[in-house]
Amino acid sequence: RVAFVSKHVRDCTVGQYFKRFFTDLGDGRVEVFVYACGQRDAFTDDVAQRAHLRHFADDDTALPAIASAVIADAPDVVIYPEIGMEPLIEKLAAMRLAPLQCTLWGHPVTTGLPTVDVFLSAAALEPAGAAAHYRERLQLLPGLGTCYPTPPAASTASRTALGLPASGRLAVCAQSPFKWNPQFTRAVGEILIAEPDVTLVVFDSPITSRSRVFDAYLRHHFAPLGIDIAQRVLRLPQRSRPDFLAVLAHADLALDSFGFSGGNTSLDALSVGLPLLTLSGEFMRGRQTMAMLRCLPATVAQALIADSAADYVQRARRLLTDDAQRADLRGAILANAHTLFNDPAPVAALRDWLLAETTIRRQ
Repeated sequence: RVAFVSKHVRDCTVGQYFKRFFTDLGDGRVEVFVYACGQRDAFTDDVAQRAHLRHFADDDTALPAIASAVIADAPDVVIYPEIGMEPLIEKLAAMRLAPLQCTLWGHPVTTGLPTVDVFLSAAALEPAGAAAHYRERLQLLPGLGTCYPTPPAASTASRTALGLPASGRLAVCAQSPFKWNPQFTRAVGEILIAEPDVTLVVFDSPITSRSRVFDAYLRHHFAPLGIDIAQRVLRLPQRSRPDFLAVLAHADLALDSFGFSGGNTSLDALSVGLPLLTLSGEFMRGRQTMAMLRCLPATVAQALIADSAADYVQRARRLLTDDAQRADLRGAILANAHTLFNDPAPVAALRDWLLAETTIRRQ
């Protein structure tokens, strides 16, 4: 019996990364239980139709209710997809609810908890010596470690209908504001200084107050460089996924954040062929986009993986001014993006590992 406990069984990065684990892991030897809490949407309902799912109210009763339900079902393994993002999930993970307790990389950092035995990561994401980065025992799934579904088609909305300027070059960064560390912010500022006709496109946070804080953060870093965010930065509201993909399709270049790279947003960008520039980080959390690019033809990875912050700025400038190179990259990405999606190998590998691990523990 395998239990997944999460507050992100919904249409979000964690949900998209691990949905196929929830729905496809079960068979005659593996029984899957999903304990979900918090926001519920059509994504949650679809999981519920394909797996044994119980949904709990996100209130003061959630902690004892979920813990009691897990204990009553007596799983052999509990897997937490995103320890570190939600206090409720961290509290549950600090308990010993099953003989074997694991975490996935929905929050790609070691939990530090003595009650979590294994960190399930992906071979393509981890650097050499990665086991030293985790308190948990590191277990690698093949490739990108996810059976990520092919994104939907982008809408056909025009630039103006999407709130974009009718003309001019667009550099987009769709990452959450917390990923904008000062080094990355400085690099983006240097790109904007060097290319004065480029508009930087970012997106509203679902929480209005966070968007205001992000504006203040950008102003703090950009004003000393002579960059007026009112003129150079376009902050778009949250929108449907097809329209979000259309924004990416209209853009000229995507800028990946340093140290904590894109996940869902990077896969979305590549699905529409958008060249996506990255700087690989020291830890797994900064290497996801790099791993995706390395799944594509070598010419794509060579053009879009920078060696340093200074190299990142120079590559961005070249890409933004070289229409022919961008067109070539877009064509190569579109022709090969299918290799990033619907890979069943990680699900099969997780099933095989769980069966072997639980067999050993019972002996």
